[in-house]
Amino acid sequence: MQVTGQQITEVIYIRLQKQYKRPARVIILLTAMALLGISELSGAYAQFDGGDGTAESPYLVATAEHLDSVRDYLDAHFKQTAPIDLGAAPWNEGSGWSPVGNSSLPFTGTFDGAGYTIANLTINRAAQYQGLFGYTENAFIGNLHLENVNLQTSSYGGGLAGYAKDTQMENVSATGALVAFSSSYDIGGLVGEVYGGVIHNAAFSGHVRGDQYTGGLLGKLTYGELRYAYSLGTVVGTGNHTGGLIGYLGWSTVSDCYSRASVTGTDYVGGLAGSRSYYNLYRAYSTGAVSGSGSSVGGLLGYSNGGAVRHCYWDVQSSGQATSAGGADVVGCTTDQMTYPYEGPCYEEWDFEEVWAADADTVRNDGYRTSSTGRIPMKPIISRLSGTLTRATIIPSSRTWLRMMRRNRYCWRNSRAAARRETPIFSPHRAACAPWRRTWARVTPWATTLI
Repeated sequence: MQVTGQQITEVIYIRLQKQYKRPARVIILLTAMALLGISELSGAYAQFDGGDGTAESPYLVATAEHLDSVRDYLDAHFKQTAPIDLGAAPWNEGSGWSPVGNSSLPFTGTFDGAGYTIANLTINRAAQYQGLFGYTENAFIGNLHLENVNLQTSSYGGGLAGYAKDTQMENVSATGALVAFSSSYDIGGLVGEVYGGVIHNAAFSGHVRGDQYTGGLLGKLTYGELRYAYSLGTVVGTGNHTGGLIGYLGWSTVSDCYSRASVTGTDYVGGLAGSRSYYNLYRAYSTGAVSGSGSSVGGLLGYSNGGAVRHCYWDVQSSGQATSAGGADVVGCTTDQMTYPYEGPCYEEWDFEEVWAADADTVRNDGYRTSSTGRIPMKPIISRLSGTLTRATIIPSSRTWLRMMRRNRYCWRNSRAAARRETPIFSPHRAACAPWRRTWARVTPWATTLI
C-alpha cells in the first residue's frame, strides 16, 4: 500500500480544520509540519504495507523490500503478513543479506512473524554479528521460521541473530547450514550468542560448523533461560566448547530440551552442551554421536562445574559415549530404554500431559520422546502474561527481571531452585536477597509456573 505525502497532508488538513475552524491557522500549521519533516512520515508509510510502527498498529511486512526497510526503524514494531523469499537479487548477490542492527545501533523493537517463513537467507561475509538480525537488545522476536539459511560468517553468527542481548524469543526456528571462517567463536544454528533474555519454543535443523563455542541451536548462553527447544543435524567445532544444542552454557537455566545432532569437536564436547558453569539443567536428553580428541568429552555434557542437574539422560549406544559430566542425575540409557515403549530408568519426573509425548509409531522422532504438540513443546508464556504479542506487555517485565538477575545472580539462582523445591546452589544472606525477592514477585508473578 503506497501512501503519498499529499494524501497524508489532506487527512491532516481535514482534522486540523475541524479543530481550528480557521483556514489560515491550518495552513500555518501544515507549513510548520512540512518544515519539520512531514515527508519522512510519508516515506515510512511507503516502505511498508501499512501500519505506523506502534504496538497497536505495527508496520506490516509483506515483501523482501519491506523486510529490508526494518533497519530504518530499529525501535519500531513489525508484523509479517506473507511468506518472504530472499533467494533473489539483490538479497542473494555478493555478500548477501545485510543484517538488521549492529553493536552500535541494535534492533530494539519487536518483530512478529505471525507464523510465516523467511526463506533462502544468504550471507557470505567475514564479519561479526551476522544473521537475519545482527544485534538485538531489549527486543522481541516471535512466531518466525527461517527456511534454508545459507550463512558464512566470522564470529557471533546465527540464522536468526548473531548476538541477542536481553532479548525475548518465542516460537522461532531455522533450517539450513552455517559455516564460520577460521578463528571464529559463538556460532549457533539459531543464535550465535545469547546474553540475558528468554527463549521458549525454538528449534534448528541442519549443519553448523565453527571454531570455539559452537552449538546446534546456540553458540553460547549466559544469564538467560532456554526452554522447549531441540536441535537436529550435525555440529562440528574445530576448537573447544562444542555441543549438540549449546556450545557453552553459564549462569542460565535450560529445561525440557533435547538434541539429536551428531557432535564432533576437540575438547569440551557434549551431546547436549559442550561445557556448563553454574547453571541449572532439567529434563533434557541427547542421542547423537559424540566424538572429540580432548579429555572432556561426554554423552550429554563434556564438562560441568556448579549448578544443578535433574532428570537428564543420554543414549550410550547411539552416542558412542559411556560416560558424561554432570553428576549422578545424568543417566546413560540404552536405545531400547529411551525409545518406545520406554522401559527403563529414563524420563523420570517428566510432564507427559502437556509437554512430552510418546512416539509410538516411531515416525515423528524415531521412537524417542517428542513434544506433545508434534513440533516443539509449547507452553507459550504470552498467554500467561496478557494474551498479546506486544513489547509493552512482555518486554518490561523481562527487562526488569534480567536487570535483577545481573544485579544479584546468587539470589536469582536460589529463587529458581526454591521454586522447584530443590536444594539452592548457594545460601546468600536473607536480608540481602529480600528486596530482590519482592521485585521478582512483583514483575514476574508467572515465573514459578514456568519452572
